[in-house]
Amino acid sequence: MADQEGKVSQAQDKVDQEKKAVDQVNGQVKELTDTDNEAKAASDAANKDLAAKKAAESEAEQEYQALPKVVANDALKRKN
Repeated sequence: MADQEGKVSQAQDKVDQEKKAVDQVNGQVKELTDTDNEAKAASDAANKDLAAKKAAESEAEQEYQALPKVVANDALKRKN
């Protein structure tokens, strides 16, 4: 009887150790998930910043391309 109780106690100890290991892994998974979510948010923000920068560059390029026409129109207005 004592032998069975000892085996049960050992088995329970092993189960407890395994539960601790599972809890530890779950904690690591949560940390990795949180880090991944933060990285995704940072990536999304960087992509939005890049899109805004490209839009501003495109607008500036269009204004630059239109500049000779504006200068020419101003010159014509001054002559008239």
